[in-house]
Amino acid sequence: MCAPIILTRATKRVYFSMIQKLWLLILATKPNRTVTHVDFFAGLLTAWSYTKTAMLTIIIGTVAFLIFYAAIYLLNEIVDLPSDRADCTRARRPLASGKLTVVEVGITAILLFTVGISLTWRVNPGSILLCGILVLINLVYVMYLKKFAYFDILLISMTRPIKVIVAVLLVTSSLGLLELLPLLVFMYGVTLCYQASKKYCRLDQVKTSNERSVSKNVFSLLSLVGLILGIASLCYLSGAVLYLAIPLLFYNLGYVVFLRIPVTNKFVHVVEQKASEI
Repeated sequence: MCAPIILTRATKRVYFSMIQKLWLLILATKPNRTVTHVDFFAGLLTAWSYTKTAMLTIIIGTVAFLIFYAAIYLLNEIVDLPSDRADCTRARRPLASGKLTVVEVGITAILLFTVGISLTWRVNPGSILLCGILVLINLVYVMYLKKFAYFDILLISMTRPIKVIVAVLLVTSSLGLLELLPLLVFMYGVTLCYQASKKYCRLDQVKTSNERSVSKNVFSLLSLVGLILGIASLCYLSGAVLYLAIPLLFYNLGYVVFLRIPVTNKFVHVVEQKASEI
């Protein structure tokens, strides 16, 4: 009969520390922002045959994408570390507060990237390039363009279209470039409309001087350009993706209207502030 395993106080402390580190790493990947990937989940709807094999592909592809984006969030945490420590709200984040080290976060990001690439390769190797572009866009945004009030939204608006294309490629290979390109333009247009409207509504709340100095007319113009671009590209969408584009259009326009209403706009701002603390 095996003797029972007795854990000493020191061993328990080590286990507790490991569990605590793991939990902090999970928080650093921002699981609360999973809902912001609604475009990716919508792109999965282009899988017309929901067979057992197709469902397995969707599950693996979704897990791969979420792991990939978790690694992106960890990289952003490392890049944003100096500014996070200087901000009284973001200083509570695990890395900025010193509860996690840069080495721990960096190693975790590398491991997540490795797992994400492996799973993506199994489903659709072509999606790896798009995932790499997502990483590049996020890094350029965080490191350089985040400081510029309107150049940043021109770049960051590309992430949501790429998410949709990644999702589409994960579940179907029957769509060609001529069908994917209008979808990419459409998503960029509606995303630009949403991002510009969001910046417009935040000008009175932000504290950075460079954003205050930018006229609201610029954001209104960018929002209008994005809306026109999105609606115009609808004419070139094939029936295979048109049923996907229409709900996304109304979703983004609904969010824009939501931001324009003072009460709901204030509610969204409070929620975003709470989310930024994590």
